[in-house]
Amino acid sequence: MGQSVLPVATDPVSHTSDETSMPAPGLLESCAVQVKLSVLTVSGHLVLEDETDAALNISDVKLLLEKRCGAPTWLQRILMGDAILRDENNLGTLAVGSDTVQLLLIILTCRYGIREGRLTDGAQSYSAFNKTDGECQNGLFVLGGGVHQEICYPFEASCNNFTIESHVAIDVVDGTAVTFVFWDGERTDHIGLEPNKWCDGAHWGRAKVCGTTPLLRSGQLHRILVKRVADSVSLYVDGSLACKLPMDWSVSAVGWRPWGNTIRVESLGVV
Repeated sequence: MGQSVLPVATDPVSHTSDETSMPAPGLLESCAVQVKLSVLTVSGHLVLEDETDAALNISDVKLLLEKRCGAPTWLQRILMGDAILRDENNLGTLAVGSDTVQLLLIILTCRYGIREGRLTDGAQSYSAFNKTDGECQNGLFVLGGGVHQEICYPFEASCNNFTIESHVAIDVVDGTAVTFVFWDGERTDHIGLEPNKWCDGAHWGRAKVCGTTPLLRSGQLHRILVKRVADSVSLYVDGSLACKLPMDWSVSAVGWRPWGNTIRVESLGVV
């Protein structure tokens, strides 16, 4: 997992807002309890400073930082001291004994569940709910031979927008049921790749065709891009749009299901 290379702040002094500063757009202004919040990058650059509703969670701070500095929420890591804070951590709890909360922001350049054929960052392969013997061969993670096998990569997406990139080869394209998988908790939805593009699952319902242009070749490594913007998701194969579908639910993980085929995955990541 890469992260931006920035020097550690040498003078992490507490920054607080003055009496004339205005609350940031989107923050609650009429609250019973407020704290003075400041967020620095590890280089010491101040990216957020406000008098803020103490009832807000770190997930709310991430959304605000996304608006302020353009860093997607899932690429943000927010620290207090040496501890990485969870999205549900509450500012009021963090400020116990003080009216000031000072945090440190690290922006990751990207996240990979599979990189150079090796599982990373919490990604796992499954058969039903047990780990399988998928393995790295010549820089590719190889999984196949069964119908209840999956590669699952969980990631945090506090907003609807994200882009997933994966380089993958499918041993036999014709008649395959290989799918790209979206998890919403324990529920799943699928986009099938060949011979026709199709979708099904907990939200999309029974299988339906969503694209008919052949784009894959057996055994060839392809670049798959899955891009969600607001309430729709698009899947591209080597830059060509394969299908575009509605998506109005949260996504907690993504991955692949070979379903009787064999897939060879070089990379799978949030970019």
